[in-house]
Amino acid sequence: MKEVFILDYLRLPSGKKKGRYRQSPPEEFTAHLLSGFVKRHPYLSESIDRIFLATAVGTGGNMTRYISLAAEIPVEVPTVTIDAQCVGSYEAINTGYAYIRSGIADIVLVGGFESNSLIPERKFNKQDPRRTPEPYFYADFAPNSFGENSLIGTAELMAKELGISKAGMVDWSILSNERALKSTAEGLFSNVILPYRNNNQDETLKEVNVLERFKKRPTLIDASTSCLFDDGAGILLLASQNGSEKLQINPRFKILNTCSVGVYPIRTPIAFLDAIEKNNSQLKTHTNDIDLFEINESFALKPLLLNKLHNVSAEKINVLGGNLAFGHPFGASGAINLIHLLVSLQKSKKELGVVAASAAGGIGSSITVQQIN
Repeated sequence: MKEVFILDYLRLPSGKKKGRYRQSPPEEFTAHLLSGFVKRHPYLSESIDRIFLATAVGTGGNMTRYISLAAEIPVEVPTVTIDAQCVGSYEAINTGYAYIRSGIADIVLVGGFESNSLIPERKFNKQDPRRTPEPYFYADFAPNSFGENSLIGTAELMAKELGISKAGMVDWSILSNERALKSTAEGLFSNVILPYRNNNQDETLKEVNVLERFKKRPTLIDASTSCLFDDGAGILLLASQNGSEKLQINPRFKILNTCSVGVYPIRTPIAFLDAIEKNNSQLKTHTNDIDLFEINESFALKPLLLNKLHNVSAEKINVLGGNLAFGHPFGASGAINLIHLLVSLQKSKKELGVVAASAAGGIGSSITVQQIN
């Protein structure tokens, strides 16, 4: 089995829903990112074996194929579009990892893209009993027989069951934004953000003094404890040792393991914890062995669960700020979260990192990486 290395990574600056990307089709801004990636590495274009990108609310079809052609990637390169909702780019990374590990490929581009600004207005067929006069924007994630499966509803239930307070979640949202503002001001993302239409700064960062007001509101899950649904894209370059030598790029990180799990939809918010535990079991590691964690902050509940249930210090979780600050472009978030984890490992000179997320319908995914230089 071949080792799998991460050679490089890039993302776009985040955009608010109906913000800077409101008139930019996701195929367009992702092709821009892919083109920029190829320009960084002169030997890459003719060496790519596969491209796997994820999206959750796209127009349908193999959008990755459209993107690769628009970016002038050679037509011979096969492409696949993956929909696994919030863990979509995890599955893209998992797939690229498996292709290289098994020897099917040596050089793979993986990641995801999303436009919440341009979600298509869909309607069921006229003969479908689910048809309504109004269009729908988001699909159902589980049969009604499984009980509560809306993401907000399950987050409310888990917060109550596990004793996570509103004040604690608002405090984490404030911390996430403060960390994001600090890491941005320090220029930590300058080498991993590809400017788009002269924009090189994230659009989603919040004013933290506004968040404090939400502590007195009775709802557990609201704008103060939830991320923004935004627009964005992120791509990583994976390769075997042979691939890295071919591209003349020294490996920077190694993927040690990837895994995904399923749980009952009502327990979706804690699915990422099961994925971390499974990853640790397969690697024969322990949570205490991990230097840094990057947890998808679709809700402030999630990092607090890792902190409370696994006794992981807040100083090891989302140290550069998380989705509560940078937003959540569903299918792209895993790639962007992983990119931020790699930046934080480099900054801190730490070795082991884990990125993890939960997705609608009860799916959890986790990836363990090691800094090697």
